[in-house]
Amino acid sequence: MKFLRFFLVASCWLTLAGTALGQGRITGVVQDSVTHQPLAFASVFLANTTLGATTTEQGQFEFTKVPAGTYDVVGSYVGYRLGKRVVTVANSKTPQEVTILLGSNGPQLDEVVVQGSAHRAEDYKKFSDLFLGQSTFSQQCEITNPKDIVVYTNDSTKELTASAKNFVQVENQALGYRLKYFGMFFTYNPETDFVGFSGQPVFEEMTPRDAAQLRQ
Repeated sequence: MKFLRFFLVASCWLTLAGTALGQGRITGVVQDSVTHQPLAFASVFLANTTLGATTTEQGQFEFTKVPAGTYDVVGSYVGYRLGKRVVTVANSKTPQEVTILLGSNGPQLDEVVVQGSAHRAEDYKKFSDLFLGQSTFSQQCEITNPKDIVVYTNDSTKELTASAKNFVQVENQALGYRLKYFGMFFTYNPETDFVGFSGQPVFEEMTPRDAAQLRQ
């Protein structure tokens, strides 16, 4: 339910952001944190928005017509950890320039991928039910890349954790948005009934399946 409330609030924010008067630009480059070599075709997005881009062969990116405000600019690249810079955009012709440095995941990446295909079905179902909720609204949400998620239950504490090295993708048919949740880490403690998750989301508008969804 916490996730669904986040989804609803974020969707309202997206609507408000689209009506903002002030606009600006963000430009920058994504680089390896050690060699400072540019990372071509990396994903860059403004968290909690629908604004995303792919870097050029020189590792460069640009966002235009960005509503005034403060944003987390997040970079993602296969084999690297997420990188983030906080940028404040004003109504100005001068772009905000940022450099996003990504650190390598090292040899751990292959190990995680192997584990991800072997998670127990009952653990994944518990994670999915807690993450999405079980309301009528949540039934219109679907995780479309379950094999990319590593789910684990501690046999001693019974604490459930789930993570994804790249992103978790959720399609919400009710709102007509696709959400990619980068760097997701989820935890559930059955003893205290505590549910928590963290990550950097970006939204993509889906093609409406009918007139009713378009009105939503």
